[in-house]
Amino acid sequence: MGGLSGCVTELTLPDPKADRKLVLLGELVADDTLSLRLGQSTPVTQGSVALPPDPTGLSIDFRKENTPVATLVPHSDGRTPGLQTLLISAPLHIFSGSRYSIQVAGGRYPFVAATVQIPHPFVAAIIDTTTVPYAGGAALRVLFRIYDLGGENNFYSVEALRQRFSLAGHFIYDNDTFDLIRDKPLYDSLRAAGQHPIRRIDTSHADVYERLPIYTNDALTENLKVATPYTVSQRILLTDNGFAGGRHDLQIYVPADRLRGSFPNDMGRILFTVKSLTPEYFGYLRAYETFTPATSTGYLAQPVRIESNVVGGLGVVGGGFRVPFYFTFHPDPF
Repeated sequence: MGGLSGCVTELTLPDPKADRKLVLLGELVADDTLSLRLGQSTPVTQGSVALPPDPTGLSIDFRKENTPVATLVPHSDGRTPGLQTLLISAPLHIFSGSRYSIQVAGGRYPFVAATVQIPHPFVAAIIDTTTVPYAGGAALRVLFRIYDLGGENNFYSVEALRQRFSLAGHFIYDNDTFDLIRDKPLYDSLRAAGQHPIRRIDTSHADVYERLPIYTNDALTENLKVATPYTVSQRILLTDNGFAGGRHDLQIYVPADRLRGSFPNDMGRILFTVKSLTPEYFGYLRAYETFTPATSTGYLAQPVRIESNVVGGLGVVGGGFRVPFYFTFHPDPF
């Protein structure tokens, strides 16, 4: 009978009594407004729980090109209970090509800061869409064309999101008003009889997004350096190393059954985005994508270094220029 032996290595964990650090998370996107999350680190000890930071005394200095733009205070919102973070927001337009800095001071936390250079505009287009078999099921294949600016290293991400929206409305029949949802059987019977009642449909979009699983078979992507064309990704990442100053056609695949919601309160429109990212943010997302359950090998996986541009704290504040594309599947189910 053979024996098993092994070595024991002691790991040095952070001091559980050490001060908690602030965590800055989010991205500044050109032509959007300021919106970031502020959290705090959690000690690795038994009984520790994640909590939002204490906002008492905290002051946030936001600058553009080193010129003060606003002084802000973090606050709770509807996502605080789930994310255990506070919201930093203001109706401030983010400009492409500009340099922004954010500094958080005061309260009982160490000073933290981050600086972001927003990428310049670029052009992207969708060349073709079609439904094809992929990864064991039907998938929407989307062919993007990215036109690289050249002159500098550029970093790109492609994402697919489903934005929730709901439908409501009414129709007129026999000089009376009926609800399109509640009275849909009546409406359907009238349409089946060849009638066309006067109707009105209202669409309400919610600021709620579901990230859709995507695949790619593009050999230039970072995804295929650690996985296969049939590995699910949350985003597709690539640099312009293979097409600097030129154009590149990139294919992604989205499972067709994830493109539609349920009628009537969870309908969805699909948002495809191609983004140009800051180098630090690209590195952060690449590390995050590398260590997803689909691409990692459990306890045998190599440690992943998480990049950060936050000084004095944790997290990342990314910068991006975004080219969006919207698709609505079966926008009129009535």
